[in-house]
Amino acid sequence: MASTVIPTLRYRDAPAAEIVVAPRDEAHGGRSTSFRDPEGHLWTVGTYDPWQAQA
Repeated sequence: MASTVIPTLRYRDAPAAEIVVAPRDEAHGGRSTSFRDPEGHLWTVGTYDPWQAQA
């Protein structure tokens, strides 16, 4: 499931959004990105599975 969340944002199809932090892999195993919408609100979204086995 985690691998499907970020790609569905389709951030390249939304020219009005300003990408603040490009999608990236995080140390905890998830992915995240941040962007500013046309009204100036900052959004940070990502994935994280708290039940994922720790290595």
